[in-house]
Amino acid sequence: MASATPQLERLRSIIQVQAQLTNAHLDLDAFMQQVVDSLQALTGADGAVVELVEGEEMVYRCASPALARHVGLRLQRERSLSGLCVARGEILYSQDTDDDPRVNRDACRRLGIRSMVCTPLYCRGDAVGVLKVMSRKLRGFDEDDLQTLELLGASLGGALGRQVAFGLRMQMATRLHASEARLRAMLQHAHDAIVSMDARGVVMEWNPAAERLFGWSAQEAVGRPMAALIFAQPLCDSHDDGLSCLREAGEAVRPSRLELQAVHRDGREMTIELSWSGTHVEGSWEFTGFMRDITERKRLESALQAMARQDALTGLLNRRAFMDALIQALYRLDRHGVPAALLFLDLDGFKRLNDTQGHQAGDAALVAVAARLRECVRGNDVLARLGGDEFVLLADGIGEEAPARALAQKVLQAVVGAMPSSALSCSVGIALAGPGSTATGLLQQADHAMYAAKQQGRGTVAVHGQAPLAQREAASAAVPWPA
Repeated sequence: MASATPQLERLRSIIQVQAQLTNAHLDLDAFMQQVVDSLQALTGADGAVVELVEGEEMVYRCASPALARHVGLRLQRERSLSGLCVARGEILYSQDTDDDPRVNRDACRRLGIRSMVCTPLYCRGDAVGVLKVMSRKLRGFDEDDLQTLELLGASLGGALGRQVAFGLRMQMATRLHASEARLRAMLQHAHDAIVSMDARGVVMEWNPAAERLFGWSAQEAVGRPMAALIFAQPLCDSHDDGLSCLREAGEAVRPSRLELQAVHRDGREMTIELSWSGTHVEGSWEFTGFMRDITERKRLESALQAMARQDALTGLLNRRAFMDALIQALYRLDRHGVPAALLFLDLDGFKRLNDTQGHQAGDAALVAVAARLRECVRGNDVLARLGGDEFVLLADGIGEEAPARALAQKVLQAVVGAMPSSALSCSVGIALAGPGSTATGLLQQADHAMYAAKQQGRGTVAVHGQAPLAQREAASAAVPWPA
C-alpha cells in the first residue's frame, strides 16, 4: 500500500492540473504559460515548452522560465522530434539527443538539452502542436514522466485548441477594431470627398471633405439620394440609369474613373473626377466614390491646349492646328464632296517696315492685319498665321476660281486697311482642293501661286494652275472675235 501512495499523489496532481487548466478562462499566452509551468513541476524537467505548428515549421510559442529567451525559435518539422511527433501522432522520447538522428542536434546543443519527451496536442482531430519537456541529463525521464506527459497532452489538447481559437478571435476583433479606427480616421482627414451609397443610390457615408466640396453636411446628406445632392437634373437621370445597369451587371461590376459635371449646394458648377468601386455586402451592392474638384485643372489644361494651337503674337491658329483643320477639310471633300479653297497670303512691304520702324512696329502690324482678317472671313473659315508675315485662309464650300478670287479681294482690302500709313499690301495665292489632294501638297500649290502673284506686282492674286493674269489678257487679245 505504501508503494501506491506516490502514484496516487501523482494522479491527484495530474487531475488537479487538468481541472485547473480545462476550466481556466485565460488568454492564450497565459494559458500556455500555466501549462508549461505545471508540466515542469509534475515531471521535474529542467524546462518545458509548447510548440505550435505553423506551416512547415514548429514554433516555440511558450516556455518555462529557464527557456523563456528561446520563445520564437523555429524548427523545420521534418528535421525535429516535435515535427515527427505531430506527423506520427504519438509520444516520442529521445534519451540521448547527441546520438538520436530524429532530433535537431544544433538546436539541442544550443539549448543545452540531452534528453526530451514530446507528446502531440490535438484539436478536433488536427495536430496543433506538441508539449515538450527537456532535461540536461541523459535519460532524464522515466515511465511515470512519460505517462504524466501523455495524460496531460491528451486532456489539454482540446482545451489548448479552444484557447487558440479564442486567441485568434480576440486578435481578429482587435485588428477589426483597429482597422475600423484607421478607416474612420482616413475618412475624417482625407483630402478627397468620400461618399458611400447603397444599391438604390442613397448616401450611407459622407466625409468632411464631401461637406466642403458640395456644401451639404453629413447630417443632411446621409439618407438622401446622392444624385440629387451633387448633380444637375440631366445627370441625375443618367445616374439612376447607371445604377440600374450596375445592379443588373452583378459580379461583372468593375471599378471605374469618370469626369463629370457637378453642382455645389449654392448652384456653382464644377468638374469633378470620380473614382468608384462596388462591394457586394450581405446580398446587396454598396458603392464608394472618391471625388475631387478638377475645375481649375481642366481650365489650365484647356488653356495649355489652346496655347499649343495658337500663334502667340496674333492669337490665330498656328501651323500645327491649321494643318489639322486642312486634313479634316480634305476628308470632308473625299467623303462628302464638300469643296475647299486655300488662300496663301504674304505681306508686301513688311520687311521694309521692320527695317525702318523696328520689330515692335512690325509686330503691331501683324496684330492689326490678323484683326482685320478676322473681320472679313466667314464664321466657318479657318484663319492661321504660319510664321513671319505669312497667313493662310481655308474656305470651306468654295470650289471654283471666281468666288475664291472674290474672297481674295476682300482679304487684300482688309490688309491695306489694317495700317493705311504703312503702305502694306499683300500677295495672295489660291489653290483649289480636288480629289486626291493632300494637305502638304495643297499648301505647296497655294505657296507657289502666291509667289506667282508677287511676280505680277504688289497686291495681286494668282490661282494655282492658271497663267498669270497679264498673260491671259494678252492671249485673249490675240484671239480674233468671230465675225
